[in-house]
Amino acid sequence: MQRVTQDGTYLGEWAAFGKTFSLKVVPGAVWLATQPRDEPNLSPGWLMKIDRKTGSLLGYVEVTGVHGMDALPDGEVMVGPGPDAKAPQWFRARR
Repeated sequence: MQRVTQDGTYLGEWAAFGKTFSLKVVPGAVWLATQPRDEPNLSPGWLMKIDRKTGSLLGYVEVTGVHGMDALPDGEVMVGPGPDAKAPQWFRARR
């Protein structure tokens, strides 16, 4: 994942997070839908929550066939899995 400023100045890369299919920027973090680079699409992967400033991993959930995702304002995350899945997956934050 390449990082740039709002005016397009290159800041560097976060190469450790695999093959990213989608991301969502939320206050203080970035959610990634990702899987290992050397695996075919629809392989097991992760939803990762990354600190926007440091690139540190804040948490993750294991998923399979992740393609699209969205992080909702209340902290819940939904995954749009690959073509063979029957329904989106919904992850709720523990309270």
